[in-house]
Amino acid sequence: MNTYTHFLWAVCLSHWILSRTTSEQQPQYQNIGLVRQKTPSFDRKGALFGSVLPDLPLIATFLVCNFHDRLVAHQHAKVDENGDIHSSATFWTGRLFRSWYFTNKWVEAEHNLFHSPVSLGILISVVYLLWRKGRQNKREKDGTAMEDESFEDELPIEPLGDADLAADAASSIHNSNNNTNTSCAKRCCSDCCSCWCSTRFWYWTLLSALFHALCDIPVHHDDGPLLFWPFNWSYRFQSPFSYWDYRHYGKPISRVEHTTDVLILLWLLYRFCKSRAWRHWSCCWRCYQTTGSNHNSTAAAASPNGEMEVMMVENPTRNYQDEIESDETV
Repeated sequence: MNTYTHFLWAVCLSHWILSRTTSEQQPQYQNIGLVRQKTPSFDRKGALFGSVLPDLPLIATFLVCNFHDRLVAHQHAKVDENGDIHSSATFWTGRLFRSWYFTNKWVEAEHNLFHSPVSLGILISVVYLLWRKGRQNKREKDGTAMEDESFEDELPIEPLGDADLAADAASSIHNSNNNTNTSCAKRCCSDCCSCWCSTRFWYWTLLSALFHALCDIPVHHDDGPLLFWPFNWSYRFQSPFSYWDYRHYGKPISRVEHTTDVLILLWLLYRFCKSRAWRHWSCCWRCYQTTGSNHNSTAAAASPNGEMEVMMVENPTRNYQDEIESDETV
C-alpha cells in the first residue's frame, strides 16, 4: 500500500495503544501492583517513524535517479521524427522499477532490509536483547537486583492525595522554570539524541516496520518483498491482489484504501477540533461540577516566583447551612 496509508494506520493504532495502556495503569485497575515489564513501554514516535521506514530507502533511491535524469539524461536527449526521446545517457528511473528492483543486489538489499519479515525478526531480537541487557546493568548499578526476578518490579500502588498532587505540580513547575534557563536548541538536540539512541525507540520502530511489511505482502502480485531475505534472494509471495495493478483488482483495492484514508483524516480533524476548541469549556464545566459536589476543593496556583500555593477552599453552601443550624439551636 501507499506510504501515507501506513502512516495513518499507525496514528490510529498508536492512539488505541496509548488509551489502552493509560486505562490499565490507573490504580483502580490494579489489584496487586505493578507487574514485571517484559517489553519496552510504548513509544509513539518510534511507531510513527517505523510505519514509513521500510519505504524510505527506495524513496531516496528514486529521488537520486530522478535527479540524475533531470540533470544528465535530459541534457543529452534528442527527439526524433516520431516524437520519441533518445538520449546517449541512461534514464535511471525507468531502469529502477523495471530491472534494478528485481536484479540489482544493492537495491534489493536496501528495500528488503526493513521489508523482509526474517530480517526484521532478527533486528527486533537484537534490540530486545540489548534492552534487557541495559535494564539488567541498570539494576546492578543501582543495587536493586533481586534474587527472584519475577517480583523485581512489583510495588504497591497507592492513590495520590491532595498533598501529593500539589507536590507533584510544584515540582513540575520548578523543573519547567529550570528548563527555561537552558537554550531551546540545546534541549531539542538532547531530546532528539536520547530518542534516537534508545533501544525502546528502535524496538517499536522495528515492530511498526514489521506490521508495515505484513500489510504489504498480501497486496503485491509479483513485486512484493523478499520473504526470506537475506537467506533467500529470489522468493516473493505471488498474491492474487495488487494495490496498484488494475489487472489484479487494483481499482477496488485503491478505492477501499483511499476511502479508509479519508475517514481517518476526518476522525483526526474531529479530534483536533475537539481538543483545541472545546478544551477550555470542558475544563470549566469539570471545575464547576467538582466544586458543586465536593465539600472541599483544592486549588493550586503558581506564584510569580515559581512556587506553588495550595489553597483549601471551603464550599460556601456548607457555611450557609451551618449558620442556619446555629440560629435554630439558639
